[in-house]
Amino acid sequence: MAARHPGLRVPSNVLCGTHEDVPRVFPVLADVSAGALRGTPRWAPAPAPDTPGPSRRAPSASWLEITYPFSSDATLRYIYMMPGGDRLRAGRFLEELDAFSADVSMRHADTFNPDRPLLVVTAAHDGLSVFGGDGVSSPLSAQHDLRLRGAVVSAGTSSMEVRTDVLRVLRDPGRPGGGEREEHLGSCYTVMVTLDKRTLGKAAVHGLQAGEPLSDDDERAAAQRAT
Repeated sequence: MAARHPGLRVPSNVLCGTHEDVPRVFPVLADVSAGALRGTPRWAPAPAPDTPGPSRRAPSASWLEITYPFSSDATLRYIYMMPGGDRLRAGRFLEELDAFSADVSMRHADTFNPDRPLLVVTAAHDGLSVFGGDGVSSPLSAQHDLRLRGAVVSAGTSSMEVRTDVLRVLRDPGRPGGGEREEHLGSCYTVMVTLDKRTLGKAAVHGLQAGEPLSDDDERAAAQRAT
């Protein structure tokens, strides 16, 4: 049996765009990331909630993905690489990871609703553990494309937990389905808090609909609860 992918699933209704779509889909990340502005975004449609107040949203409504084209963009490699090697600048990467999490949480919270203007702020990070594959090059390497994929995986009264998977994209022209395969390097969990934009007080956030597992781990947990 083939090994299951440990990361977030790709929704069946995912949309793929170009670098021109990045500022619209990733308004926060686009402000801080030269790489995202040269990357390939994917997102799941996120219909506006049908009630003005907090409701429940599908987990896939917050699903986002951005691919940094390091393997084919020499300028991008120069911007992100540490001197004297192919390792990526960790500080810059972590800043962009935080911005990516903000964009994911903003989609779930529907922060651009003029009837309920909201802000999101980072409350906490669960440390990112990134592990390599070949034992030689850095897992955060500019030799291969890098992909961030995230979604809100839990929601409280005014907070959301965003899971972001870090993926290395390996090009394989002989492989079906686009000639690429993904290597899961690690995941980060970020807690985002929702604030009322007018008062800066905590604001209620949408809950998550049940019945849509985001990963194989979610599906196994649901099966265990059912037994």
